[in-house]
Amino acid sequence: SFRAEKSMASSSFLCAAPEGFSKAVLTLNRLPLPLVRSLVHDTADFLQRRREALPVAQYAADATAAGQMVSERGMQDAVNAALYMFREARRVGVKGDELATVLNRHTHLTLEVSRTFGSVWHEKGCLATGEEVTLGVGELTGVEWKLGVALQSSDCRTLTTPFVTLVLRVAGEDGTIVPHTLELTLPEFQHLVNSFQDIANVLETL
Repeated sequence: SFRAEKSMASSSFLCAAPEGFSKAVLTLNRLPLPLVRSLVHDTADFLQRRREALPVAQYAADATAAGQMVSERGMQDAVNAALYMFREARRVGVKGDELATVLNRHTHLTLEVSRTFGSVWHEKGCLATGEEVTLGVGELTGVEWKLGVALQSSDCRTLTTPFVTLVLRVAGEDGTIVPHTLELTLPEFQHLVNSFQDIANVLETL
């Protein structure tokens, strides 16, 4: 019956919470409510592809300014928890007016924070996205790298600047593997590494 199916879906809600979820919930509880709403609203926009990234460092700074010391890592965990709860609600089909009650029942979120999630959930139409968009961008089949030092250039005879060369091998839809070469300075490479770390943090919520 419909009621039985709904009960089964509810019982599986948040059944595979990522490591650190409970601690992240406590972090959300002690944030000022205006900051919680901003974080939750931005998270919803991120899931609807209306934002490319979430300003975790700014959230942490705003929390500190409000008297709640939260590290960037702790704030990232809070964001991951918000992403996970929204994805779980979408997976089990929680209705727009039910999320606050469901979160209050299945988590240790305060009633105020649960209601904030529920309000944004309802406002965003339960994150109605339809089918996920998949782009035909090829499949990454291999990565090669090497570290080098530029000894001189047309502008400088004694350059001695280190750089990293990346070769990304991508298979197209026809199976042809095409190499894409990138040459990065060390700061550019570190920025790339940090971007991959941000991606890994988000993937922890899946």
